[in-house]
Amino acid sequence: MKNNIKIYNISNTASLFLVGELNITGFPIKFNIVGDRLYVLQTRNSQNDFENNKLLKINISDIVHPALMQELSLSDPNDFVINGNYAYIADNGENALRIASLDSMSILGAVDTDQARGVAYGKNNIVVVAAGPAGLKFIDVSNITSVKDYGFCSKINE
Repeated sequence: MKNNIKIYNISNTASLFLVGELNITGFPIKFNIVGDRLYVLQTRNSQNDFENNKLLKINISDIVHPALMQELSLSDPNDFVINGNYAYIADNGENALRIASLDSMSILGAVDTDQARGVAYGKNNIVVVAAGPAGLKFIDVSNITSVKDYGFCSKINE
């Protein structure tokens, strides 16, 4: 099965047309655009296909010919957010928030979470991780080389 990232011209919403396309190996589940770079979180095609769990860095400076630049292998990614030169990745396979450099597309560090289902970048350099049944986990990333667990907010019982 082919999975493609497709780029459409939407300048006239009554007449959309395809301008560029890139074949990828996994299923794209989330993306972010920073300048002329497209970052795509992709997941596996099947239950046992872990090799396609990746964060892709794609050059879209020429939208007719998007080009894969780099990829970062992950365990079981669910979500990611970009702030500055870093990607904060909720990787449930590692039960961690993984922090990656967008320049080198390499993991710089990780913070254990009970589970890692979702992630958001908040105020004052705080990253919030949806940690499954444990609730929300707050992580201080003001010093990327020494991130700190800021605390948990347990789920509220009704």
